[in-house]
Amino acid sequence: MHLLLTRPALASARFLAGLEATMGRAVPAVVSPLLRIAPHGPLPDLADGDAVIFTSEAGVTAWAALGGGAVGRAWCVGARTAAAAQTLGFEVAGVAETADALVVLVAEPGPVVHLHGRFTRGDVVGRLQARGLRVSGHCIYDQVAQPLSDEALGVLGAEGAICVPLFSPRTAEILAKALPTSLRATLFVCAMSEAVAEAAADIQAADLRIAAAPTGDAMRKEVANCLTSRHVT
Repeated sequence: MHLLLTRPALASARFLAGLEATMGRAVPAVVSPLLRIAPHGPLPDLADGDAVIFTSEAGVTAWAALGGGAVGRAWCVGARTAAAAQTLGFEVAGVAETADALVVLVAEPGPVVHLHGRFTRGDVVGRLQARGLRVSGHCIYDQVAQPLSDEALGVLGAEGAICVPLFSPRTAEILAKALPTSLRATLFVCAMSEAVAEAAADIQAADLRIAAAPTGDAMRKEVANCLTSRHVT
């Protein structure tokens, strides 16, 4: 069985290294990023002490790439996002595993800006405004779809089993459209959340499983279980 990783190259390499450490052996993998993060300005006009929301590590990376500095408190989805924000000098005010949980967690008396990509889900801004918070959104990057690599198309067009971890609804949607009509491989999909699983509904998979929690650790365990149950060597 091959492992098909569709996150950006650095994130895929990081996940694979953690997976191999978990399993105690090398795992054959094909890396074919389906998203390219493209930062774009202008940055919002924030004052010192203003709070921001980062719902992904990509938002922190884009903020830094555009020359943004630490301006105050940051509310984050995911421990890795929080660590990236802290590295830039933000004071991390709170961390939640999901955007839904963050909407409940955020508590700010002053203005808050959600720094997000062009494709968003969950209406974070609208739901926080409904709670009475002064929140606005500002797009600072695009998630540009990328085609499957020749290597990925090769393994998908051959007989065999492929485990496909999917970390975002956007990636799941892109993969569903990018799969070749000549697909001969049998796909086993591991989704990071219910939302990702819903977006993957159009993928012809022999099995679709959902991680116990929307975290990197839970995804590594789910993928390891998938590979082990399929007797990967």
